[in-house]
Amino acid sequence: MLASQIINCNAVETLANDTRQAIRSLRRSPFFTIVALLTLTIGIGASTAVFTVVDAVLLKPLPYPHPDELVALSHSAPGAQGLAAATDGLQMSPSMLVTYREHNRSFKALGVWQPLAANVTGGPSPSRCRPR
Repeated sequence: MLASQIINCNAVETLANDTRQAIRSLRRSPFFTIVALLTLTIGIGASTAVFTVVDAVLLKPLPYPHPDELVALSHSAPGAQGLAAATDGLQMSPSMLVTYREHNRSFKALGVWQPLAANVTGGPSPSRCRPR
């Protein structure tokens, strides 16, 4: 036998002995075993949930053909009291979008996104959700 094969056999035997010893120790204290398993389960579940959200929000590319070409536009109306908020700018109306689309010479397409409220469907009845 080669020296590396002997070392590998010793490592496997050591691992098997350590596993048997761990199982014996866990059998002697069932309360600790249950707490440890619950802690591992909750930790793995929470990590999976957080990674799923991070993956969906940050890591996956946007569902558009060229997401690196997306831009956000905003406009302001300094003299339009009541129409514009100090932080959000002027709200886009459907007629403004139609006008921008008709006179567009710079972009392939235009769309509007408004994070104020959304209708959520799929349950027994639709509901209106507003951000906090």
